[in-house]
Amino acid sequence: ARSKEQELRRELSAYEAEKLAFEKSWRQKAMEEMLTATRERDTLLQQLQKADKRSKLVSLYAPQDAVVLEIAKLSPGSVVQGAETFFTLVPLNTKLEAEVQINSVDVGYIKAGDAVHLKLDAFPFQRHGTLDGTVRTISQDAFKRDVSAKGGMDAYYLARVSFKGGGLRNMIESSRLMPGMTLSAEIVVGKRTIMSYIAWPITKGLEEAAREPK
Repeated sequence: ARSKEQELRRELSAYEAEKLAFEKSWRQKAMEEMLTATRERDTLLQQLQKADKRSKLVSLYAPQDAVVLEIAKLSPGSVVQGAETFFTLVPLNTKLEAEVQINSVDVGYIKAGDAVHLKLDAFPFQRHGTLDGTVRTISQDAFKRDVSAKGGMDAYYLARVSFKGGGLRNMIESSRLMPGMTLSAEIVVGKRTIMSYIAWPITKGLEEAAREPK
């Protein structure tokens, strides 16, 4: 009986030791899993915070519905400087205006209020006619053209021409004026008689001859 009791005690001790070992192993594994889960949670939270911050930094909202006319040439990750143009927008509910470049040699003859005939490249004037407009403003300072620009003088002034959009003829129903359309402008600066055109080269030659030193 005594030997049987001792055997049972040994078995109980073995079970107790096995239980303690299992509990220790389970606790260690649970701690490792909890630590891994905590690290993953922290990583996801950091990614979420970065994504939220990035979303706030790159979300731009126009004050009203508009057409995107131009987008700045920036690569992903670039930093936009203060006062740097990022988008050029044209509101949908505003009246269209023509933006015209006036060479510096011609700007002295042009003033606000001068009549303008606009020829749209998309609608050839030989078939559709021209749009009649008026010079609204002329910039106070000159601008420099891009080096790659074709023809024209290096310096120009920027004029804005207001016009009404119903002056074109032979237009199909779906045709409409859109922001960004290219055009050329003929600005009426005055009237001259036919005789003045004929006499102009002679008069100019006499004036230049009179200024030549003897």
